[in-house]
Amino acid sequence: MNGWFAFDSPQAAAARYQLTRYIGHPGAPAPDIMHVDPLPGDVFLLCTDGIAEQVPYHRILELLGQEPEVAVRDLLAHAEAAGGNDNATAIVIQVSSTP
Repeated sequence: MNGWFAFDSPQAAAARYQLTRYIGHPGAPAPDIMHVDPLPGDVFLLCTDGIAEQVPYHRILELLGQEPEVAVRDLLAHAEAAGGNDNATAIVIQVSSTP
């Protein structure tokens, strides 16, 4: 599990909004490093809490079934429709097969 918590766990809720790493941190904290062997068809979403907290998980999962450009556009639109209460940034990466 790489030391990460399930998104709906009490541990994840307790850790929310705790800034522990940032550029210029005096303690030079070590980054989280995770080894992943991506497979063709895998989809990765990197997003801010403006997406993760305003768009329901099941809707995010649905939207990630689209082409990456469309998924990003729709994720941002759903966050805005939900109130747009926070900055929303999304990057969707789809792993393709090598020819």
